[in-house]
Amino acid sequence: MGVLGRRWPWLVVAVTVLVTALVVLLPLLATPTTGNSDDMASSDVATLELLDQRIEVRADGTLHATERLSVLFPVERRGIFRLFDTRAAREQGVIEVDLREVTRDGAPEPWVRINGDDAWSARIGVADLALPPGRYTYGLRYQTSPTMERIDGAPVWWWDVIGSGWQMPILASTTVVTLPAAPAQVTCMVGRSTPCTVEVDDRTLTVRTGPLPPFTPVTLRVQFTPGAVDPLPIRGVLDSVLPPWWLAGLTIVLTGLLLPIGIRQALRSRESTPPMPVRFDPPAGVTPALGAYLLQEWLSASTALTATVADLGERGILTLARTGSPAQAGWTLTRTNHPADDLGEATARLLADLGLTDAGDSLHIDQQVDAVAGARVDGAGRTFVHGTATEARSRGLLTATRQFPRQVLWGLAQLAAIAAAFRGGQVTVLCVPLLAYAVVAAPAMTAQAGTRRTPAGREVWGQAAGFRMLLATPAGVERFDFAYRRDLFTAYLPWAIAFGVADQWEEAFRLAGVSPGTPTWLDATGSGWTASSLAGAAGVAGFGAAVTSALAAYSAQQSSSGGGGGGGGGSGSGGGGGGSW
Repeated sequence: MGVLGRRWPWLVVAVTVLVTALVVLLPLLATPTTGNSDDMASSDVATLELLDQRIEVRADGTLHATERLSVLFPVERRGIFRLFDTRAAREQGVIEVDLREVTRDGAPEPWVRINGDDAWSARIGVADLALPPGRYTYGLRYQTSPTMERIDGAPVWWWDVIGSGWQMPILASTTVVTLPAAPAQVTCMVGRSTPCTVEVDDRTLTVRTGPLPPFTPVTLRVQFTPGAVDPLPIRGVLDSVLPPWWLAGLTIVLTGLLLPIGIRQALRSRESTPPMPVRFDPPAGVTPALGAYLLQEWLSASTALTATVADLGERGILTLARTGSPAQAGWTLTRTNHPADDLGEATARLLADLGLTDAGDSLHIDQQVDAVAGARVDGAGRTFVHGTATEARSRGLLTATRQFPRQVLWGLAQLAAIAAAFRGGQVTVLCVPLLAYAVVAAPAMTAQAGTRRTPAGREVWGQAAGFRMLLATPAGVERFDFAYRRDLFTAYLPWAIAFGVADQWEEAFRLAGVSPGTPTWLDATGSGWTASSLAGAAGVAGFGAAVTSALAAYSAQQSSSGGGGGGGGGSGSGGGGGGSW
C-alpha cells in the first residue's frame, strides 16, 4: 500500500494518457483513410549609413517590423549578421522572433540561424562568397512577440527600437512606430541617460537620430491609459456541440485528478528560500561564477567568463589589457607567474582551454577574431558553464532529482492533448485535463527543477543572495563606510559582474562622491581611450561585451558554432543588434 501510495500520481497521469490515446486512435484505426498526404567592445569595420525601420505594435502585443539597412563595406565582407534578443529585460519571459524575409539590393538573400544564450543571430550571406567593397541595401521583415507588458496596472510598450548590440557605427536612423492606441506618455532615451525627441501624431511615433556610436541603444517607453489596449479574445478550441455525458463526466473527473497532481509536482519542485541577511563579504570557498550558479542555477557563458577573468585578475593570475584605438579595439589576456592554487575544477579547466596555463601565455580577443581564437573562446565558455554545474554537484552543493520520469509523462500528456485537438469533434474536450496538468506541472519540468541544493548548497545560496543585496542596493551600502574603500570595490567587482549588478555597485561609489578607480590588473595601453571609459565596471564590462561580440562573430564565420547577443546598456527589451562578417 505504501508503494502504491507513492506511485499513484504517476499511475493517474499514465492512465489518462492511455485513455486519451485509445479514444483518439481507435476511431482512426477503424476508419479507412484515403487521399493525399562596445563603444564598450570592438567596433566593426563596416558602417551602417542609414537604418530605416517601420514598426507596427498590435493590441495583442505582437510587433511587425520591416527594416532597410544601407551598409558601407570598406573592404571585402561576406554580409551582415542581425542579432535578435530572446530574453525580456525585466522578466524571465522569452521573446519569440520570426524572421520572414531577407533581401540584399532587392533580391532574396540566404541566411542561417545561429542560436546563442540570450539571443540568436541571423547570419546573412554566403560563407564562400565575398562581396567587394561598396554600399549594399539589406531588407528584413520579421514578427516579434510578446512585446507588451503591464506596469502598475497600465499597458506599457518598453522597447529598444535600436538595440544595444549594433557593432557598426550608425550615421543616421529613422524609426516610425504605429501603436494600437494613442499613448498617454512617451519617453525616448539614447544610451543610458540622454533624452531624445519623439514626433507624436495620434498613434504614430517618429524617432530620428544622427550618428550613434557602436553599442548605443535607442529606447522608447510608451504608456497607455488602463483599458486603452484590450487583448484580443482567446480563440476557443472546443466544439460548439456539447459532448456526450460520458465524455463530459470523464473530462471532469480527470481534471479533478490531474490538477492536484500537477500542483503537487510544481510545489515539490520548489525549494524553500533560506535566510538571506545582508552580508558584507562573499561566500567563502567558492568562485563568483559558482556562487552565481548556486544563486540562480544558470549561467550566461559571456558573463561567467567576464566575472572569472576579473576574479583571476584580482588574484594576480591574469592581467587584462585594452589595446588599439576605439575603431579597432581588442583585449589581451596574459598569464602571470603568480601561483594558481585552489582554483577549483572549472576555473582550472578554463585556463587550460584558453591556453593560459604557463606564465607569459596570452590570448587576444576582438570582434574580428580568427578561427583558432574564436573556437578557443567559444569552446571554453560552453565547457566552463557545464564545468561549474559539475563542480557544484561534485562538491556536494547540488544533487540531482528523479526528474526524467516526470518529464516523460509530461511530454506524453502534451502529445496526447495535441492528438485530441487535431482529432477534432467531441474528443477535443479531452484536451482540457491534459493541458491543465501540463500547465500547472510545467515548473517541475525546468532544468532548475532537475537539481536541488544540499544543506551546504543552501547555505552558500543564502550567503550569495545576502551579498548580492549589498552590491545591488546603493542605499543599503551607504550605511557602511568601509564599502567605499577603493580596494573593496575592485575586490568585490568580480562578484558584482557574476550577479549582474556591476553598474549598481559602481553607482554606489559615485553617489558617495568616491571614484571607484581602475583595477591594478586592468591595463589601458590603447590610444584614444579616456580614463572614464577604462575605469571600474565600465572597463571590465567592455571586455565582457568584446567576449559576446567575439562569440557572435565566430559563430557567423563557422556554421557549426553557436552565437550570442551583443553589448550592454538600454532599458527596453528586444532591439538586438548586428554587424558584418
